[in-house]
Amino acid sequence: MNSPKIKIYPESKDQYNETNKYVLLEPKEGKAYLRAEVENWDKLAVDEQNNLVWIWSVCKHKPDFQEGSYNTTVGIGKVKGHSMNFISLYWGGIAWLEPYILGKGKPGNSTKNGVFVKVKTKPKVFGYEWREYDINNDGKKITRDVKYGETIQLHIYTDGLYGEDIEIQLFDNNYKAEDLPMHEKVDGKWKKDGEKVELDKISKEKLPNSFPKITREVGVYLSKNKPAFNTTKSELKDGVNYQKCITNIYVDPVWSFYANDENNKFDQNSIQLKASVFFSGKELECDKNSINIVKLHTGVSLLEPTGNQVILVGDVETNYANFLPCGYSEIHGKYKKDEEEVDIQVFPLKDNPNPTQLIFPVVAGVDKMRKELTIELKDVNSKDCLYEGKLRHTGKVIDISKIEELLKIDSTTKKRKWRLAESKELFSGGEAQTKKAENKSTLTQAITLVSGGKKVKGQSGFKILEDSYPFEYQPPTDELLKLKIGYDYSWGNTMSPLIGLVNTIWPNSSWAAQKYPVNLNTCAFRTPLNIIVYPDTKWTLQIAYNYDGEKFNDLREEYHETWKLKELEADERIKQLNAQQEGNIPKDKKKKNKRKIQQASQERNRARKSNSVRSQATNLIKKAHGTLDAEFNLICEFDRPYAALDFSSEFGKAKEFLQKIVNLKELIEKIVKGNNSETTRNSPSGNATISNRKAKLEELIKKRGGESKSNWSFELTPPKVGLSVSWCAEAPSDLKTPVMGTLIEGAINLDPLFGIEAKYDLYQLLYKIKHPVVLAVVAILDVLDEALGDNFDINLDLIISSEIFGSLKGSINTASGSDFTTRLMKDDDGSPCKFGGKVSVAIKGYLQANGSMKVFVFWKSKAYIEASVEVKTGVALEFVTKADTHSIYVEPEVKFEGLLLEANISLGFVADDGGAGDIKALKEKDGIHYTADGKIVVLDAYTWKTGWKLPII
Repeated sequence: MNSPKIKIYPESKDQYNETNKYVLLEPKEGKAYLRAEVENWDKLAVDEQNNLVWIWSVCKHKPDFQEGSYNTTVGIGKVKGHSMNFISLYWGGIAWLEPYILGKGKPGNSTKNGVFVKVKTKPKVFGYEWREYDINNDGKKITRDVKYGETIQLHIYTDGLYGEDIEIQLFDNNYKAEDLPMHEKVDGKWKKDGEKVELDKISKEKLPNSFPKITREVGVYLSKNKPAFNTTKSELKDGVNYQKCITNIYVDPVWSFYANDENNKFDQNSIQLKASVFFSGKELECDKNSINIVKLHTGVSLLEPTGNQVILVGDVETNYANFLPCGYSEIHGKYKKDEEEVDIQVFPLKDNPNPTQLIFPVVAGVDKMRKELTIELKDVNSKDCLYEGKLRHTGKVIDISKIEELLKIDSTTKKRKWRLAESKELFSGGEAQTKKAENKSTLTQAITLVSGGKKVKGQSGFKILEDSYPFEYQPPTDELLKLKIGYDYSWGNTMSPLIGLVNTIWPNSSWAAQKYPVNLNTCAFRTPLNIIVYPDTKWTLQIAYNYDGEKFNDLREEYHETWKLKELEADERIKQLNAQQEGNIPKDKKKKNKRKIQQASQERNRARKSNSVRSQATNLIKKAHGTLDAEFNLICEFDRPYAALDFSSEFGKAKEFLQKIVNLKELIEKIVKGNNSETTRNSPSGNATISNRKAKLEELIKKRGGESKSNWSFELTPPKVGLSVSWCAEAPSDLKTPVMGTLIEGAINLDPLFGIEAKYDLYQLLYKIKHPVVLAVVAILDVLDEALGDNFDINLDLIISSEIFGSLKGSINTASGSDFTTRLMKDDDGSPCKFGGKVSVAIKGYLQANGSMKVFVFWKSKAYIEASVEVKTGVALEFVTKADTHSIYVEPEVKFEGLLLEANISLGFVADDGGAGDIKALKEKDGIHYTADGKIVVLDAYTWKTGWKLPII
């Protein structure tokens, strides 16, 4: 018996891979056809020709068709070829085309016998409808108010998306900025930080765990209820087939908290529920309709126990590569971090099903902190490769030949170790060295190594950079690649390692990354994989300006990673014990050593979880004392926690800039106080123009009644800045995907950034009030002032002060998709960032008098009195950074600081010994002293939370 051989005739715009037997059809006018024939038709017997059938069907998985699975529409026998129609209802899916002899043969389900066919499409959403829940997925369109807690269905009508996964996001049309998050439930209860909570335990401030979208698969469904718009369909006798996605939606009662009133009054908090549809990260636009949600459902609901599950796995495969026999299912990159294995899924990627390049990013040190990596391919099947001979993929799936081209044998050791090749033309990774200095960051260019960086090279940490440690690996199998890799600061001996270290000042940058290319060869996938190594450098920048030294010490130590002495000691003990185990020692001692190793490992793990000892970077920082005019530190940790270098001496320009600010501040203060000789000296003599102007000015003042002094005085409050920020490349711990971010940790305190104080002399204002009582009081005070002279002083001032302030603390990982908003929500102080301003108003009266007197004729004494009364109030506007499940925003708060009346009085009698007569000195002498003070709260302080959300991200 002859087996039929298929031959196809693709059109000019169709794409055909003859090796892999894959056809991508270009549709014409909404139709897609493929012409196919049996190439050896004439060699078939007549009965074989009469019983020839075709499998022409959409595949959900790899072809597994059985006898009798042929397409009855195409029919049996007749002719040697057909024009196969790929109906639009299944566009997006993959079909299988194969001829066989009915009764004498069976489907081969192999590319040796048939071809895969797909239609090139543009995904589209026609619209969607809200329908009543129906077990047969054919409920009626909803025309009523829906209650919180019910289960309904969402029908989304699509084109070109059969078998594809789409994402659905719901929102409240009453408040368009308010997306409605999805919540999963367990046994009818919501999940909150590992606990199960009831509805009455949930509030706007304490919402359950959530996610923004749900993922569902598009299929083909039979329905008798027709939509109100045109869509992709196929008419049948008992209904109509539609390409659409049907998903059950739990109308979550928690959504009520997102209504405008933001409380749990279900009878009042109505929402207009709408949906948005996304495919491959992009929204597919369509007309949106809504339903009204109000009141709480009291009956039984289908999804009440589970809520809205994030992903429901579909059963249709749409990636052609997964149909081929020679391939793999997943790629995982693994390494250890703090004794725990990190498993990164490199492939497949959820948001990129067909990547052109794969990456496995890691952070590695240069010596002790090199990384041992494992790249593992799962479900590898290269035995059924479609190629033969040298092109066959068996034994060649993992190809590291490009890495080997960059390496050379290390002749200093018998072990098979490798290091980066010396080359001036190549970076590691095979890229031409075209990067120039101007492509580096401006921060990198600002560092000038004085005399080749002698001050830096003299530090003990530099010795680690001088050693060149090899690249190690084992020959790969088709499933596994193991290697040990470090960061090479010399870039293959093309630069000084110190310069290489400086170039990593922004560790998560393209110019700092070193690439090691791995080719992956199968029939299904040929996407290259780059192992991208980022340096483990951690840079710490600390600046203080006009800041208290003790506060600065606390600020810069609080938010930086602290490495533990106990950890390093335990690490050393483990190495020593392991070395003993390899030697010739008794069995009982080996058992004891094994227990000691376990104990040391446990001690090391406990030490890593504590914060008992400072890092290498912190040890390099000297303690600060007093008020700091200008303090600057720039420190780099590498091969952490074993090495660090202080670059502060190399950053001369920054220090000069800070000192100029200090000098400018001092100059302004001298000018304001009139203590600067350059600005207070007389005008040059002999200049007729200046003399004439001066004469005219004096004449003008004389005509106006003499020179008058302003009752206003102003004083600037200089900024007080404390900053401690560190940054390093780090994969976010909350993601298991191949991404690298920049971890920024820091504390910034601006208290204030700047301020201004205005003072008005109210005492002078009393002279302008013509009331007899006021005039009498003023006259008495003037007499006292005249009689006592310098021993009498009275002030009455209106003081208005204003400040702009801010603070920032915490850490953020910049990696895309990292859930840093959740970390902000869990901040202990409620907010990691605050900024704002305040205005304070006070009326302050002050009186002091002292003088000599005789008591009982023979005792000469001095008496003094000092009294002050102050009425003060103020208003502050503070912007507090907060986060909810889907955004970071600032929330304004208005603070009224209350109305306070404060008073204090001091009086006393002391012996007159002819010494100093100022009140401060009199208070320190022996005698009779009396002091009293008090405070009256006229109005309490109050904070008004506006509830406004001003989005940042």
